[in-house]
Amino acid sequence: MAEIGMQYPVWAPLTSETNNTLVYGTGMVMGRAVSANLNWEKEDNELYGDDMVAETDNSITGYTLDVTTTELEEDVEAAILGLQKVGSTQEYEQTGDNTPYGGHGYIRVLTRNGVTLYKAMWYPKVQFSKNSESSNTKGKSIQWGTPTLNGKGLGVYDDATGKAKFRKFQVFTTLAAAKAYLNGKANISVS
Repeated sequence: MAEIGMQYPVWAPLTSETNNTLVYGTGMVMGRAVSANLNWEKEDNELYGDDMVAETDNSITGYTLDVTTTELEEDVEAAILGLQKVGSTQEYEQTGDNTPYGGHGYIRVLTRNGVTLYKAMWYPKVQFSKNSESSNTKGKSIQWGTPTLNGKGLGVYDDATGKAKFRKFQVFTTLAAAKAYLNGKANISVS
Protein backbone atom coordinates (compact mmCIF):
# COMPACT_ATOMS: atom_id res chain seq x y z
CA MET A 1 0.00 0.00 0.00
CA ALA A 2 1.40 3.36 -1.01
CA GLU A 3 0.17 6.79 -0.03
CA ILE A 4 -0.51 9.02 -3.03
CA GLY A 5 -2.26 12.00 -1.47
CA MET A 6 -3.98 13.75 1.42
CA GLN A 7 -7.30 15.60 1.51
CA TYR A 8 -10.04 17.11 3.61
CA PRO A 9 -8.56 18.25 6.96
CA VAL A 10 -11.33 18.81 9.51
CA TRP A 11 -11.55 19.99 13.11
CA ALA A 12 -14.30 20.14 15.74
CA PRO A 13 -14.15 21.69 19.22
CA LEU A 14 -14.35 19.17 22.06
CA THR A 15 -17.13 20.60 24.24
CA SER A 16 -17.57 17.80 26.77
CA GLU A 17 -15.72 14.70 27.92
CA THR A 18 -17.59 12.84 30.67
CA ASN A 19 -18.49 9.23 31.45
CA ASN A 20 -16.56 7.87 28.44
CA THR A 21 -18.52 10.16 26.10
CA LEU A 22 -16.94 12.80 23.89
CA VAL A 23 -19.15 15.59 22.58
CA TYR A 24 -18.01 17.88 19.79
CA GLY A 25 -19.37 21.25 18.76
CA THR A 26 -19.94 22.16 15.13
CA GLY A 27 -16.94 21.14 13.08
CA MET A 28 -15.33 22.76 10.08
CA VAL A 29 -13.07 22.07 7.14
CA MET A 30 -9.66 23.62 7.86
CA GLY A 31 -8.76 24.47 4.25
CA ARG A 32 -6.94 22.38 1.70
CA ALA A 33 -4.50 19.76 2.97
CA VAL A 34 -0.77 20.09 2.28
CA SER A 35 0.80 17.70 4.81
CA ALA A 36 0.45 15.96 8.17
CA ASN A 37 3.37 14.61 10.18
CA LEU A 38 2.65 12.31 13.10
CA ASN A 39 5.22 11.36 15.73
CA TRP A 40 4.17 8.85 18.37
CA GLU A 41 5.39 9.34 21.93
CA LYS A 42 6.03 5.96 23.51
CA GLU A 43 7.08 4.53 26.80
CA ASP A 44 10.54 3.08 26.27
CA ASN A 45 11.25 1.00 29.30
CA GLU A 46 13.06 -2.27 29.84
CA LEU A 47 13.15 -4.62 32.81
CA TYR A 48 16.38 -6.56 33.15
CA GLY A 49 16.61 -10.00 34.72
CA ASP A 50 19.38 -12.58 34.59
CA ASP A 51 21.63 -10.08 32.79
CA MET A 52 19.25 -9.57 29.85
CA VAL A 53 16.04 -7.82 28.93
CA ALA A 54 13.18 -9.77 30.48
CA GLU A 55 10.25 -7.43 29.74
CA THR A 56 9.69 -4.29 27.69
CA ASP A 57 7.05 -1.61 27.52
CA ASN A 58 6.63 0.40 24.34
CA SER A 59 3.06 1.61 24.91
CA ILE A 60 1.86 4.87 23.37
CA THR A 61 1.60 7.80 25.76
CA GLY A 62 0.69 10.57 23.30
CA TYR A 63 1.75 12.08 19.98
CA THR A 64 2.60 15.25 18.16
CA LEU A 65 0.87 16.08 14.90
CA ASP A 66 1.99 18.89 12.60
CA VAL A 67 -0.67 19.82 10.04
CA THR A 68 -0.10 22.18 7.10
CA THR A 69 -2.92 23.60 5.00
CA THR A 70 -2.97 25.99 2.06
CA GLU A 71 -4.41 28.63 4.38
CA LEU A 72 -6.37 29.08 7.58
CA GLU A 73 -9.27 31.45 7.17
CA GLU A 74 -9.72 33.78 10.12
CA ASP A 75 -12.82 32.08 11.56
CA VAL A 76 -11.14 28.65 11.37
CA GLU A 77 -7.94 29.95 12.96
CA ALA A 78 -9.98 31.66 15.68
CA ALA A 79 -11.85 28.44 16.52
CA ILE A 80 -8.78 26.18 16.55
CA LEU A 81 -6.43 28.58 18.36
CA GLY A 82 -8.95 30.34 20.60
CA LEU A 83 -8.54 33.80 19.09
CA GLN A 84 -10.98 36.44 20.28
CA LYS A 85 -13.05 38.40 17.77
CA VAL A 86 -13.53 42.03 18.79
CA GLY A 87 -17.24 42.80 18.88
CA SER A 88 -18.88 42.90 15.47
CA THR A 89 -15.67 44.02 13.74
CA GLN A 90 -13.39 41.84 11.66
CA GLU A 91 -10.53 42.33 14.12
CA TYR A 92 -9.13 39.35 16.04
CA GLU A 93 -7.00 39.36 19.17
CA GLN A 94 -4.37 36.82 20.15
CA THR A 95 -4.59 36.28 23.89
CA GLY A 96 -2.52 34.30 26.34
CA ASP A 97 -5.36 31.83 26.88
CA ASN A 98 -4.82 28.13 26.44
CA THR A 99 -5.97 26.82 23.05
CA PRO A 100 -9.04 24.57 23.05
CA TYR A 101 -9.08 20.80 22.67
CA GLY A 102 -10.72 19.38 19.58
CA GLY A 103 -11.01 16.39 17.31
CA HIS A 104 -9.04 16.41 14.07
CA GLY A 105 -9.13 14.27 10.97
CA TYR A 106 -8.03 13.99 7.36
CA ILE A 107 -8.07 11.51 4.50
CA ARG A 108 -4.99 9.65 3.29
CA VAL A 109 -5.36 8.64 -0.36
CA LEU A 110 -3.79 5.23 -0.96
CA THR A 111 -3.22 2.84 -3.80
CA ARG A 112 -3.26 -0.91 -3.18
CA ASN A 113 -2.83 -3.35 -6.08
CA GLY A 114 -3.83 -0.62 -8.54
CA VAL A 115 -6.98 0.31 -6.59
CA THR A 116 -7.43 3.76 -5.02
CA LEU A 117 -8.56 3.70 -1.39
CA TYR A 118 -9.38 6.45 1.10
CA LYS A 119 -8.21 6.04 4.70
CA ALA A 120 -10.08 8.45 6.98
CA MET A 121 -7.96 9.27 10.06
CA TRP A 122 -9.56 10.63 13.26
CA TYR A 123 -7.66 11.96 16.28
CA PRO A 124 -10.24 12.46 19.07
CA LYS A 125 -8.34 14.92 21.28
CA VAL A 126 -5.73 17.33 19.93
CA GLN A 127 -4.61 20.73 21.15
CA PHE A 128 -3.12 22.83 18.35
CA SER A 129 -0.76 25.76 18.59
CA LYS A 130 0.62 28.04 15.92
CA ASN A 131 4.06 27.44 14.51
CA SER A 132 6.41 30.37 14.02
CA GLU A 133 5.37 32.78 11.30
CA SER A 134 7.39 34.50 8.62
CA SER A 135 6.55 36.76 5.72
CA ASN A 136 8.56 37.45 2.59
CA THR A 137 8.33 40.05 -0.11
CA LYS A 138 7.58 38.86 -3.63
CA GLY A 139 10.79 38.69 -5.61
CA LYS A 140 11.35 37.28 -9.09
CA SER A 141 9.19 34.31 -8.20
CA ILE A 142 6.58 33.58 -5.55
CA GLN A 143 7.60 31.70 -2.43
CA TRP A 144 4.42 30.02 -1.23
CA GLY A 145 3.81 30.40 2.49
CA THR A 146 1.48 27.90 4.14
CA PRO A 147 0.45 27.78 7.81
CA THR A 148 1.46 24.84 9.98
CA LEU A 149 -0.32 23.96 13.20
CA ASN A 150 1.54 21.99 15.85
CA GLY A 151 -0.73 19.55 17.66
CA LYS A 152 -0.29 17.74 20.94
CA GLY A 153 -2.42 14.59 21.02
CA LEU A 154 -3.91 13.11 24.15
CA GLY A 155 -5.58 9.79 24.80
CA VAL A 156 -9.28 9.54 25.55
CA TYR A 157 -11.30 6.95 27.41
CA ASP A 158 -14.36 6.66 25.19
CA ASP A 159 -15.63 3.23 26.25
CA ALA A 160 -15.63 0.85 29.22
CA THR A 161 -12.38 -0.96 28.27
CA GLY A 162 -10.24 1.35 30.39
CA LYS A 163 -7.78 1.73 27.52
CA ALA A 164 -6.75 5.15 26.26
CA LYS A 165 -7.52 5.68 22.55
CA PHE A 166 -5.32 7.95 20.46
CA ARG A 167 -6.49 7.48 16.87
CA LYS A 168 -9.25 5.81 14.90
CA PHE A 169 -9.37 5.14 11.18
CA GLN A 170 -11.40 3.38 8.56
CA VAL A 171 -10.63 2.56 4.90
CA PHE A 172 -13.22 3.32 2.21
CA THR A 173 -13.46 2.64 -1.51
CA THR A 174 -14.89 6.10 -2.28
CA LEU A 175 -13.87 9.60 -1.30
CA ALA A 176 -17.51 10.45 -0.55
CA ALA A 177 -17.75 7.66 2.04
CA ALA A 178 -14.48 8.75 3.71
CA LYS A 179 -15.72 12.35 3.88
CA ALA A 180 -19.05 11.18 5.34
CA TYR A 181 -17.15 9.27 8.07
CA LEU A 182 -15.15 12.37 9.02
CA ASN A 183 -18.22 14.60 8.82
CA GLY A 184 -19.91 12.30 11.32
CA LYS A 185 -16.92 12.34 13.67
CA ALA A 186 -16.42 16.12 13.41
CA ASN A 187 -20.12 17.04 13.59
CA ILE A 188 -20.08 18.68 10.17
CA SER A 189 -23.45 18.94 8.44
CA VAL A 190 -23.42 18.95 4.65
CA SER A 191 -26.27 20.69 2.89
